[in-house]
Amino acid sequence: MSRKLSSRVWIKDTTRSVPVSLGGELGAGGEGAVYTIRDRPDLVAKIYHPERRTDNVVKKLELMIQYPPRTEDERSGRLYVAWPTRLVYDDAGNVIGFIMPMVNKKNSLYDYYNPSMRKRNARHVNYASLCKVARSLAKSLDELHGRGYVVGDINESNAYVLEDDHVTLIDSDSFQVTDYQSTPSTIYRCTVGKPEYTPPQLQGISFNSIDRAPVHDRFALAVVIYQLLMEGRHPFRGIYKGAGEPPTVESNISQGYFLHSKRRNAMLTPMLASVPWDSLHPGVKDLFARCFDDGHANPQSRPEPKEWVGVLEQSLKDLSHCLVNPNHWYFNSGNATCTWCPRPVEAFPSQFRTTPFDPTSLHGALPPSQNIAPTATSPIATPAPSPVQAATPSTKESAKWLPPPSYRPIARHRLPGWVISEIKSIRKRPVQGDAGDVVVYNLKGKRYRYKLEFPVVKNWWKRDLGPVTAFRKPRTWFWKRMNKSDQ
Repeated sequence: MSRKLSSRVWIKDTTRSVPVSLGGELGAGGEGAVYTIRDRPDLVAKIYHPERRTDNVVKKLELMIQYPPRTEDERSGRLYVAWPTRLVYDDAGNVIGFIMPMVNKKNSLYDYYNPSMRKRNARHVNYASLCKVARSLAKSLDELHGRGYVVGDINESNAYVLEDDHVTLIDSDSFQVTDYQSTPSTIYRCTVGKPEYTPPQLQGISFNSIDRAPVHDRFALAVVIYQLLMEGRHPFRGIYKGAGEPPTVESNISQGYFLHSKRRNAMLTPMLASVPWDSLHPGVKDLFARCFDDGHANPQSRPEPKEWVGVLEQSLKDLSHCLVNPNHWYFNSGNATCTWCPRPVEAFPSQFRTTPFDPTSLHGALPPSQNIAPTATSPIATPAPSPVQAATPSTKESAKWLPPPSYRPIARHRLPGWVISEIKSIRKRPVQGDAGDVVVYNLKGKRYRYKLEFPVVKNWWKRDLGPVTAFRKPRTWFWKRMNKSDQ
């Protein structure tokens, strides 16, 4: 079947078959492709590739549809998991896929716990949000385990995070499903997984030949929660202090070399600039120790998902609010200092893209021609002219541009994309001159004439202005398009 499928397929109602028209393709993978359904924006259809339409797949789907778990949260109505609801048939009556709810993807778990991706795709997130996401993931897993299902392949990419920090699991057709009605019970295995989320008992074993258990899911759940709360660091990856080549993450998992282990000499120390271990809630640290230390020899001692839910709820209640940065939440372990303020890289920036830009908060006053007058909708008062900018030097040596006294550098990742492109385009134009000079340059076959608003020296961006350094609107601050009366 073509991946640009738009032909008619069928679903079975109680007494008849109903035609369904597929729309555009949303995504494709090794097993099949997902399509929209015309006239039903709340549903999607997954159509398997022909070689994947086996009898075991059909029986597994039939069991999932017949015995579904609780898929929605009682309070919010959000989905815990995108679960199959109906089978899809071709014109010959063969099962080719299934229908499931549409999940409006907001962010992935990776977007949340990775600092760089978080600043790019989820700037609203703070530490409290990460705790809520971890709690929601544990709730989803608890619902599935309560109905006898095992996810098997828990990782950073098989769950979506919605706008209210609610987690919805996807790829449910890869879960391990057990048919308890047959004698003996038939198990339809989960045949996929990532080694860095696989417990030590399953390392190096083919997933096609092993039956998963809830204790295996508990290990992967703890790894994901650790990554959420520790800025993406893996609990079995660190700086190796032993002799020889450093071991892999898979090897550390097999040996039980937990980064903060008190039972084994792991010969590992945390990575540079890692989040301090003591910044975690004591209950959270205890569950990590039970899972990775005690659970190495006794998998049954790994905490269940409902235990994570209770501890994370308590940690949310015990969070303190930073008085300096309103987006900083931290656990006060007794030192009464914010965990995030002294860190070299801003993990949870307080300035968001949706926040109105205040130019005086970054560079002091603007040139007189760029002053912003207060309006009914703008609370920004007109700034006073900066003495550095207002002065017009008479010589080239004194014409060098200097940053205003209140200048504070901005890191590149905190600038919107259009600003970065503006910076790159300006850097290609070696501009130099005094205030009032006219600059003429060619751009894409057109000639542009600008008047400098205040002195600029050549290669001004190479000055020691801190880490990356640009203005929010660099072109309009340095140049002003000339009116006809000025030409």
